[in-house]
Amino acid sequence: MGLCLWPYWQLRGQLSKLLATIAAESPGLSLSLPLMAQLRRGIRGLYQRQQDLAVDLQTWQTMLQAAPIAALRVDGDDVLVWCNASACEIFGLQQWQPGRGRLLLEVVRSYDLDHLVQRTRTKQQLCRRHWRFFPVLLADEYGAIAEPNAAKETVAGIPLVGLGCPLADGGVAVFVENREEIETDRRNRDRWTNDLAHELRTPLTSIQLTVEMLQRRLEPPARDWVDRVVPEVERLVSFVQDWLELGLSLIHICRCRRIERCRS
Repeated sequence: MGLCLWPYWQLRGQLSKLLATIAAESPGLSLSLPLMAQLRRGIRGLYQRQQDLAVDLQTWQTMLQAAPIAALRVDGDDVLVWCNASACEIFGLQQWQPGRGRLLLEVVRSYDLDHLVQRTRTKQQLCRRHWRFFPVLLADEYGAIAEPNAAKETVAGIPLVGLGCPLADGGVAVFVENREEIETDRRNRDRWTNDLAHELRTPLTSIQLTVEMLQRRLEPPARDWVDRVVPEVERLVSFVQDWLELGLSLIHICRCRRIERCRS
């Protein structure tokens, strides 16, 4: 009888260990019920939790798919697992499909992006990198192609800033922002500021010369009115000149910062 009951008690012990593991993940599981009832409830709870996690995963993927910045997920073997529509648009991955098991460098021809991934995985912390991405002009079997109207961007490069986030499974999540519109707006703003300063300096210089000439030719009391205007004109001319010098200094500082970011 002992030999017959031994498998029963061994199976019961294994079920108890399994139920203890399930109970740790299912706090609402009652241990006062019979083993089979606990097992059925535990399996039902785990199945429901799996369904909830699948819904949450689909929700997050939908949100990331519609995000205005590029999002990529690379596993521990440097294989591109997933990317959203913005990443396909920036890097020209029109023919890429999930599940193909291609290395990141095979899909996206960017050593800067790969360096960001490797640095994030090594340091196990958030890492940031600025670089310029030059799309590939000719399509290849991995889908890394450039848009037909991207000739200008290909020559100048697309300014990008990437943020790498380490994952628990050894993978890396990368978020990339296209800075082309921001740089274009900044260049337009600087151009508008310089043009406005030049447009103001020309008539102010003419006014200053006219006022100085009147100051020499007029006699009091008419010259008293001109004497009041001369300091104001000089102040405006000095203000416009400082405006121009400040604009040139900001342009130089921005260029130096971009060079330092690319080197880093």
